[in-house]
Amino acid sequence: MQWRFNPADWQQPFSLAAPLAVESTETLTVLGQQLLQQSSPTLKALGFWLRPANLQAMAHTLPPHGHWRPRGQVLQIAPANVDLLFIYVALLALWMGNHCWVRLASQQGEDEAVLIALLEQLSQQPEHQSCLTRLHLFRSEHNEPALQALAAAVDMRVFWGSDASLARLSQWPKSAHCQELLMGHKHSLALLKAEAILQQPAEHWAAAFIRDAFSLQQQACSSPRTLVWVGTKEQVSEAQQHFWQAISPAAPAWPEAALLERELACQRLALEGLLEADAAADPQLGWQRCRVQCLSDAQQQLHPGLGLFYELSLQQLDELATQLAPVHQSATFFGWQREELVNWAVNHRVMGLDRIEPMGEALRFHPIWDGEALLPRLGRLLRA
Repeated sequence: MQWRFNPADWQQPFSLAAPLAVESTETLTVLGQQLLQQSSPTLKALGFWLRPANLQAMAHTLPPHGHWRPRGQVLQIAPANVDLLFIYVALLALWMGNHCWVRLASQQGEDEAVLIALLEQLSQQPEHQSCLTRLHLFRSEHNEPALQALAAAVDMRVFWGSDASLARLSQWPKSAHCQELLMGHKHSLALLKAEAILQQPAEHWAAAFIRDAFSLQQQACSSPRTLVWVGTKEQVSEAQQHFWQAISPAAPAWPEAALLERELACQRLALEGLLEADAAADPQLGWQRCRVQCLSDAQQQLHPGLGLFYELSLQQLDELATQLAPVHQSATFFGWQREELVNWAVNHRVMGLDRIEPMGEALRFHPIWDGEALLPRLGRLLRA
């Protein structure tokens, strides 16, 4: 591995490995074991994701017919909003035998520093060198010519960022055969059946919602930002009061700058007529609720995270179907069975909702992400 970008390195011959090779699997397993020993919940979650049973389950997302081969050189531009999201895709690319380049965000978080230290230690061990010599982590300016030259030479590019950033990055020259995976702006929901919230004890849903909503400062693309309440007007009103009373004690204390950013976002939304007149709440709370009459692209683009929640009330879930768009990535839920919601989404041919997960699972990374099966995308299939 390397921590500084050397423009000459990517021009040298590079090594590949067989997809899901034993040596690569062992390296990922050992890394997972070390991560499980860390105190950070985020690092522990990554370690749990790398446990052997989950690696085996992920391997089954590869279609079994034919011969899988690495894609080649893969460049990833890591997102800045979530500290460790990049490593999930990087490890999948590495596991598929690719030679991986990751341009890290300019600011390093604590979890990233611990992860890099663990990777550096493992790379010194002979049994893991063959795998980790195919991983290059570096920082550079976006406008560095050598970075753009690398982007033009690789076989696959994975870009994370805002819609504007992706529009700019996708203009970088690339080879005709290069595959590109763009992970842009997303907005996620929590679907709440009012009757179920009233009937089920708070311990069945409160901690799960808190984990989904307040981890990562609500900055992840899968963090719920809109709560969709389903039920009669009376049920929804009572359930909302019950819900927020249970959530309030565990809500985080936001720094002054975050509170100001959140309040300014609400004011702008109100001025553009995207919120109801009585939407404002006490900015000192760990959360701020804003009632909306429908979903709109402007609401999603202006949402700052930081504990702001839109609330949409519906009599029937079917009223939501026509409001959904590709920007709506994840829906966590309480009060339905997952199969019931999956069938609803399929039968209504809804746009968006590439993930439907029980409340508490919003941030769990799956190798099928944003509607893409990542392992097949990171490889090439030769027909048997």
